[in-house]
Amino acid sequence: MVNRNDNEHKKNINDSLHSEVFITPKALAEREATEDLSGIAFIATQNDVDQGELDTKILTPKKFKAYNKYDHFITQTNSGIEHSGNIWDKVTFNIRESSETQRGTLRTATQDESNVRTSLASDLLYITPKKLNGRRAKEDLEGIARIATNQEVDAGTLNAEQFITPAKLTRWTRVSPNAQATEENRGVGKVANIQEAWIGNQTVG
Repeated sequence: MVNRNDNEHKKNINDSLHSEVFITPKALAEREATEDLSGIAFIATQNDVDQGELDTKILTPKKFKAYNKYDHFITQTNSGIEHSGNIWDKVTFNIRESSETQRGTLRTATQDESNVRTSLASDLLYITPKKLNGRRAKEDLEGIARIATNQEVDAGTLNAEQFITPAKLTRWTRVSPNAQATEENRGVGKVANIQEAWIGNQTVG
């Protein structure tokens, strides 16, 4: 037995001056474990672990597991992010589908999905400029088209992706030679006035 005044009971084995010593229960009780010294310590309660403030108690595997089975994550579902599970088992994060009332994520539509008629189209996809450009107007599909030029209207040969405006139609009927009625083709004509009607030889207009 050594003198407690020498604090032998609080020294590491390698630092002790005595090779054969023993201590009393009272001295053992005073040897508390620290980061630098092995010793005795209390087992932390679950509340001690949850608070996370004590540095003088021992954490057991059971309480460590219980702590990690808590839900330590906070996700904002109104921002479109949600989660389930816990650290001990598994945590799964998910992004909700976007809607008119919910922030979330959408998938890029394929060209076929982009071409679906309005009544059947999905509201959970988005269309890129490339897919929009690929949706061309047809007789059986609404889509993008451009205004035809006067030359294209006069030629009358194109049958896709161009459309005629009221102004272009008015010009065509009044100016374009292809719009005039002839002996071979139906078309537009001008009503003859009295003088032209009596002449009887006017074949234009």
